[in-house]
Amino acid sequence: MPASIEVSTYKIEDLSKVASILQKNPNVEEVVFQQNIIETLSSWTRALRNIGGGVVAFLLLTSLLTTLIVVGLNISLHRDEIEIMRLVGATANYIRTPFIFEGIFYGAVSAAVATTVLWGIITWFSPALQRIFSGIPLFPVSPSVFGYLILFEIAAGVAVGVIGSFVATRKYLMV
Repeated sequence: MPASIEVSTYKIEDLSKVASILQKNPNVEEVVFQQNIIETLSSWTRALRNIGGGVVAFLLLTSLLTTLIVVGLNISLHRDEIEIMRLVGATANYIRTPFIFEGIFYGAVSAAVATTVLWGIITWFSPALQRIFSGIPLFPVSPSVFGYLILFEIAAGVAVGVIGSFVATRKYLMV
């Protein structure tokens, strides 16, 4: 048997159980279980998740309001053309559709820019974080997960654009 064995678990809660089982084993001389470090990392992780969730909620609301304002300004800019379209018999959906596509465009472009910035940040800071937290896998996910994350981010951006432009058209078009 080797001089030492490193044990890892998928859940942090299981570490204390594994440590107690190993301590009861007569073949194990010593168990080094640094509970205070684990608790500190766990609390930092929870705090960062909560802060990240708050930041994401704030940014989603900001994006939604920005899309609403920009599409609303565009509707105001084209007020005369919209009135002429109404006079010649255009349906509400015919008038509303270009503004919905504008919101989709804004959402998709914003998500693409955000994805590019996020990729740059991860690429730039990943080596430094790996040196600081050596032995702790920071990005243990496969590249396919990042692909799904990018697709989700673009879909969320498009959804925010659609919702913002739909609310703007309902508010400002009165069709």
